Amino acid sequence: MVFKENANEFESYISELNERTIVSREIIVWFRNEEMFDTSKYFWCNEYMAGKLGIQRNELGLIKTKDYYNTFVLDDEGNKMLEMLKQASSLIRRDSTITKTQYIVKLQNQETKELFYIDFVLEVFDRYPDGRIKTWGGNGIDISDTFKHRKKIEYLASHDLVTNMLNRRYLFDNINKLWSHCIRNKTYISFIMIDVDDFKLYNDYFGHVEGDLILKSVGKAIFDSTSRALDVVGRYGGEEFLVALPDTNMDGAYTIAEKIRNNVSDLKIKQNPQSTNEFLSVSLGISSLIPNENLTLEKSIECADMAMYKAKNNGKNKTVMYE
Repeated sequence: MVFKENANEFESYISELNERTIVSREIIVWFRNEEMFDTSKYFWCNEYMAGKLGIQRNELGLIKTKDYYNTFVLDDEGNKMLEMLKQASSLIRRDSTITKTQYIVKLQNQETKELFYIDFVLEVFDRYPDGRIKTWGGNGIDISDTFKHRKKIEYLASHDLVTNMLNRRYLFDNINKLWSHCIRNKTYISFIMIDVDDFKLYNDYFGHVEGDLILKSVGKAIFDSTSRALDVVGRYGGEEFLVALPDTNMDGAYTIAEKIRNNVSDLKIKQNPQSTNEFLSVSLGISSLIPNENLTLEKSIECADMAMYKAKNNGKNKTVMYE
């Protein structure tokens, strides 16, 4: 398609686009330039695009393409997208037979901070006789709802609905990655098995709805006790939780375990009067090792489980290290 140089012809085409996109979620943007990212500026977009970005359409002429990605595209994604588009535009400049490229970009509205995703096609509309790009533009579909729906499905598949923590399947998916990481780097990995003391007594006395609520509170206390991005926390099953700490020896894991135990105690959740403890508590067991191909992940977690049961047998509300 050749870009319309005649003003009336262009306005007519724009009107047609506006009518077509009023009832759709189509994004349309136009640019004019010679060197694309060095000098190009946005000079037209449809109302839908302007509304999503939170700008006035007459502001577009003030925004350079390269500045756009610092303004509307988030953090590292903006840099990645800019680099990808530079590569794509460089290819389009070198090869005049290539007229379009497609990608998905995440943008942010400057007023509401709302995120939205566009399945976008960048297209060359007109070239100078020597092949340089004269006019280019793009159109795409706002696929934010699709992304949100997919993210929700992914979350429901990977998280326990009671505690909002990783469920057992995804807990082990993440732990397996940590295990491989520690094998490669010959570093420690520690496991903390956590069990809510006298949970059945609590459920019998207060009911299962309250039981679910305290599991959520305990899970949050456990999660808040770990601070590193690589630490993995999830619901192991029933009233049991599991924490995996990469690059952490027994002493470091004991410090975290005691922090968890104290944080749960600080919740001051009243227990069933038949319990040996006035307030809800947890028992914790720790195993720690430098993994290798002769050791199994399952055995390492079993050791933490054994230490946890020893803590229960020793009076509960305790942390025991596997020896």
